[in-house]
Amino acid sequence: TNRDVVDGLSAGADDFVVKSTDRDILLVRIKAALRIAEFHKELKEKNENLRKLNKLKDDIVSMVSHEINNPLTIIIGFATALHSDELGLTTEQKEKYLMTIESEGRRIASLIADYLDLTKIEAGVFEMRLADENIPKMVDRIVESFKVTAGGTLFEVKFPPDFPEVKVDRGKIERVLMNLISNALKYAISGKKITIEGADKGDHIVIAVQDYGCGIKKEELEKIFEKFYRMDDNIYGKIKGTGLGLSITKALIELHKGKIWVDSEIGKGSKFFFTIPVAERQVGR
Repeated sequence: TNRDVVDGLSAGADDFVVKSTDRDILLVRIKAALRIAEFHKELKEKNENLRKLNKLKDDIVSMVSHEINNPLTIIIGFATALHSDELGLTTEQKEKYLMTIESEGRRIASLIADYLDLTKIEAGVFEMRLADENIPKMVDRIVESFKVTAGGTLFEVKFPPDFPEVKVDRGKIERVLMNLISNALKYAISGKKITIEGADKGDHIVIAVQDYGCGIKKEELEKIFEKFYRMDDNIYGKIKGTGLGLSITKALIELHKGKIWVDSEIGKGSKFFFTIPVAERQVGR
């Protein structure tokens, strides 16, 4: 009745539809409700895509304005100096400037490559090639490659003899290990050691990379895996990097259904951990 409609609307209803017992009318209403629900779903998906595109735009703007602008400024400055006859640069100075230009150019190329890789990972189009791999042997190979440029830093590798093989994408886990060890070398104190160790936890393994450097402030521990995040220069100095290494490392571990985290204390160093599930029990180093 009309009275029912008034009472319903007064009580806060957005609309008031008198129930019908006609089968055809009920089917039409159900189809209409389903169409509205589908429309809302599509709208939600489009809004999410727009949000991702907007974030992508913000990332690119950040990369260009901060990460690329600085090395480009250096390249332009040194190139201008090389073209100037007034400076009277020596052959040694010119060689140094050219090396700086090359270094900064490689830094830009590395940044773009890292960013494109991270974008592919986040979009779910990064190909995985899984195979049973021996992690301790992988670590040994990587450590040997770093010893040439490690200066006075020592390496300690600790794995139990029955450490299981795990099914991983070798190239991607090698990249994870190289990123973490490279990071440890940047912040390690010369003459101190870097420890890489593994533990078998049954259904998963844990790998840890530890340095004994300056450490990370507590409020920065969660932020260091964010894209382009830079730690406080007053504590860590202006250490160069793409600002994407730990973001890519985290994404690669998550592709393997693992987790990554860090424990750290100022003045004592940092210890990065990551896990990888063990699908089958296979042993051997």
